[in-house]
Amino acid sequence: MIPKNVIGAGIDRVDGPLKVTGGAKYAGDVSLDGMVYAVPVTSTIARGNIASMDTSAAVKAPGVRIVMTRENAPPLFKGGNDYDDACQSGEDWMPLQDDEIYYDGQIIGLVVADTLERAIHAADLVETSYQSCRPMVDLTAALKKPDATQPATALGQPLQYERGDVDKALAKSPVRIDRTYTTPVQHHNPLEPHASVAEWSDDGSSLTLHETSQWVVNSRNSIARMLGIDQSKVTVRVLSPFLGGGFGSKGYAWAFSALTAAAARELGCPVKLVLSRRQMYSLNGHRPSTTQAVTLGSDRRGRLKATRHLCGTYTSKVFQYIEPVVLSTQLLYKCSSLRTGFDLARMNTGTPTPMRGPGETPGLFALESAMDELAFATGVDPIDLRRLNYAERDPRTNNRQRWSSKHLNECYDKGAEEFGWKDRPKKPASRRDGRWLIGYGMASATYPAQNTSSSVKVSLTADGRAEIEVASHDLGTGTYTILCQFAANELGLPVSKVSCRLADTFLPPSPCAGGSQTVASVGPAVIAACKNLLTFRKAGMPGEETVTIPGSQPNGFSWQSFGAQFAEVRVDAALGRIRVHRFLGIYDVGQIINEKTARSQVHGGIIQGIGMALMEATAFDPYFGRVMTPNLADYHFPVNADIHGIRVSFIDEPDPHFGPMGARGLGELPLTGAAAAVANAVFNATGIRVRDLPILPDTILAKG
Repeated sequence: MIPKNVIGAGIDRVDGPLKVTGGAKYAGDVSLDGMVYAVPVTSTIARGNIASMDTSAAVKAPGVRIVMTRENAPPLFKGGNDYDDACQSGEDWMPLQDDEIYYDGQIIGLVVADTLERAIHAADLVETSYQSCRPMVDLTAALKKPDATQPATALGQPLQYERGDVDKALAKSPVRIDRTYTTPVQHHNPLEPHASVAEWSDDGSSLTLHETSQWVVNSRNSIARMLGIDQSKVTVRVLSPFLGGGFGSKGYAWAFSALTAAAARELGCPVKLVLSRRQMYSLNGHRPSTTQAVTLGSDRRGRLKATRHLCGTYTSKVFQYIEPVVLSTQLLYKCSSLRTGFDLARMNTGTPTPMRGPGETPGLFALESAMDELAFATGVDPIDLRRLNYAERDPRTNNRQRWSSKHLNECYDKGAEEFGWKDRPKKPASRRDGRWLIGYGMASATYPAQNTSSSVKVSLTADGRAEIEVASHDLGTGTYTILCQFAANELGLPVSKVSCRLADTFLPPSPCAGGSQTVASVGPAVIAACKNLLTFRKAGMPGEETVTIPGSQPNGFSWQSFGAQFAEVRVDAALGRIRVHRFLGIYDVGQIINEKTARSQVHGGIIQGIGMALMEATAFDPYFGRVMTPNLADYHFPVNADIHGIRVSFIDEPDPHFGPMGARGLGELPLTGAAAAVANAVFNATGIRVRDLPILPDTILAKG
C-alpha cells in the first residue's frame, strides 16, 4: 500500500486559487468572437401535439438570426444508448423532428439572436397552439397501465431475484413487518446550469464544444451521432475543464447541445446556450419517485428469516431509464429467503437519470426504515439488530464469496461510541427539552465499489515538473488534487510541482465521473504511468508515458463500501418543525487519499440526505403535468441555517484487493441511508412513523 506522506494528508485543492479568484472558466463563461446566443422555446403542455406555431413576430424581432422549429430544423438522429461504448444520450427521441409532445418543458423551438436578452424576448414571441391530452404523471395509476413492464436487470444485476422460499419463511416468522414507503421526485440542482458553446471551423472539418459534462468522451460520441457526423471525417472536440456540480445530471449527452451545434453550423458563427433554472427541471433529468413494499419476517430475537422488497417506479415516454432501487437489499443483510421485484411505468415527464447514489438512496430509505420498525417490534436495539443480521460474506453468492474488505461492524461500534448511542431514549416520545422532542436514529449505508478502464499520460519536464493529462473530470470533488497527489507520491515531487489537465477529448480517454469510480479508475493509471516513466528515465528514454489500465478486480471477491449514519433530531411539539441537531457518519471506503476533500464530499452527501428527508420534492400538476416547483424558491433544500453539527469519521483501512491504493469510491455513499437515519430519529422523538418523504411539519401535526 501507499505510504501516508502525500497520500492521506489533508491537502488543499490545487484548483482552489483559480476558483476563488475567478480564473476557472466554466462552459457558461466561454466568450468567442462573433458569438450569438440561443434560447429554447419549450412546450407548455405535457402531452399532445403541436397544431401550429407562429414565429413571425420572433423572426422580425431585433437581433434575431434564426428561429428553428420542426418546419426548418436540420435532421437530428438518436444519440445512442450504449454506456459501454461511451455513447449514452439522455433520450432516444430528438427535438424539432415531429409535432409530438411527451412532457412539460420539452424543446419545440430554438431562437438565436445577437444578445441573450434579445433571444429571450424573441422566444417569448413564439405562439404555439396544441391539441392536448391528459398526461400521465401519477405513479400509482401509471403502474397499472399496459405499458408498464418488469425489467429483468439493471447494471448487469437481476431486479427480479429470489433465493430460498420467501412465502414459506414469511408464514413461519413469529414477527412480521409489512409496510409501504414512498420517495418523491427529486432534482439535481447543481449550482452551475447546463451550458453548451459550439464553434465550427471555417471549412466545417472540425467542431469544438464547450460543455457542462461529466463525461466528455461520451458527449463527443453522442453529439456526433445526433448530428449525423462521421468522426473519421469531422473532428469533434469537447472540453469541460470545470464543473459547478452535476450529481449525475451531466453524465448523459442531451439534445440541446446538438441543437446548439446545428445552429452554429447553420449560421457560420459560434453559438452559446445556457439553460434557465426552470428549463433544468425538464431538460436534464431527475431522480424518479418510488413506491416500495417491504416485508420482513424474523424470529422474536430479530434474526431475519425472510425479506421481500418490491419497487414500482417510472421512466419517460422517450427513454428507458431504470433506477436500480432493490439491489442493495439483496446483499446488505444475511437472510436465506429473499425476493426482490421491480415494476417500471412510463410517464409524461422528462427522462429520469442517475442522481447521487442512484438506486441505493431511495432503496435504503425503505429497507432501513423497515429494519428500524423490526427493531421496535422485537424490542432489540437498532444497532444490535443489524449486528445480528450481519453479512460476513456476500449473501448473493450463498454466503460463499468474501468481501474484498468490510468493516461495517467497526462503523457501528465507532459510531455508537462517538455519537453517544447508549443515551438514546429507549421509549419513543419520552425525552423533551422544553417544547422540543428529542430522538436518535441510525441506519446502514452502502454503495458498490467499482472501477473502469482508463488511460493517462504523464510527462516530466526539464525543470523537474510533472504534468498529468486525462479526459477525466472534477465536478468539484477534488480530482485535480487527488491525481496530483498520486503523481507526486510516485515521482517523489512536492504536489506544487505537479499539474493536471482534465476533461478534453484530445487527452487520453477515461470513464464517466460518476458512480464513485474516478479515483479507483484513473488513480491506478496515474500510478502505473509514473512507475513506467521513472523506469524509462533511468534508461535515458523520453520523459513522457501514456498507459491504459483495464478496469478489473481479482475474481473471488465482492466489492462494496459501507457506513453507519447517526442522527439526533429535535421536533417542535407545537409546530411540528423538525431540526437535525447533529449528524454523525462513519464510513468504510478503504484508504483515504485526501482527508480534507473526503470530508468535504461527505458533508455534501449528508446535507443532501437531510434535504431528502425533510424538504426535497418536485411537484407536478396532476391534471396538466406541469412542474410546479421549477425554481430554487419553490423547490426546497437545506441552506446554512438548516444545518447544524455534522461530524465525519473514517475507518481508513486499505482494501487489499481493490487496486494499488486500496481506496474505494466515496462520493455516493454518504447520501445512502441518511434519510432513513433522520426518519428513524423522528420516530424515536415523536412516536410517529412517517413512511413518505419528505417528512413535513403538517405530517407530524396530522399524525400527532
